[in-house]
Amino acid sequence: MKAVFCLLLIGCATVLADNYLCPPKNGDKFECFESDAVYRACLTDGRRGDAYVVCSKCKRKWEFCVTHGKFQESKNPERDCGADYKTTPCVPENSIWHEKFQFRN
Repeated sequence: MKAVFCLLLIGCATVLADNYLCPPKNGDKFECFESDAVYRACLTDGRRGDAYVVCSKCKRKWEFCVTHGKFQESKNPERDCGADYKTTPCVPENSIWHEKFQFRN
């Protein structure tokens, strides 16, 4: 019974975690099925002042992959990105991801 409970707990944690399957190496194709192009997310690395808004779920995934998980969706976006973060204009800088996946150093 304990083993089943542990497996269930691990499964729930995996589903609830902000984690994505990223391309295994630099230059590999980055693939994303866009389910919400006007979605806005506040990404942060947990430090005060290190936060920014991205548009689209694919851009959120791309940012997670290129920062190796350093920047994840904020648990308190109004504090990190401002109360009006959902009205941030979607411009190429915060919504477009590159056709070829490239890691940041």
